[in-house]
Amino acid sequence: YEIYLNLISENEKKKVVTSFKKKSNVKTRKYAEYLVTKKTVHADIDLMKPKVPGNAFTIFIKSLDQGELKLKDFMYDAAIKWNMLPEEEKDVFRTLAKKYEKQYCHEISQWEKKMKKIGRQDLVENHQFFMKLKASAFQNISPEEEKK
Repeated sequence: YEIYLNLISENEKKKVVTSFKKKSNVKTRKYAEYLVTKKTVHADIDLMKPKVPGNAFTIFIKSLDQGELKLKDFMYDAAIKWNMLPEEEKDVFRTLAKKYEKQYCHEISQWEKKMKKIGRQDLVENHQFFMKLKASAFQNISPEEEKK
């Protein structure tokens, strides 16, 4: 590098130095962006955001014992068991799911209030944005509306 610098003119040296500075600034900026992203992703964990409880089927799966089965086989067996389960027993899990959902709604509203109080409105806005996005993804759209 020193030999190369001795062979080129002063103007070319300045160009080389400024290009290195630009590259290092880009790397520094990208690293800073990475840190900000990492902080926002892990902020939910650090600030104890409540987890979504899941639906009746996930509660059913949690009640089963996986044993020595591989995950793929366990999930296949669980789906078969769920489909063969009488409606009365499914209703037990559905009731639990509704109960957990109400509890989650209460906890998430408390969490949002806490985040607003400590000045982390950005986390509340992110949460609300993703909830709206999720809701729009699950809307029933007819094939005619999709074509439009």
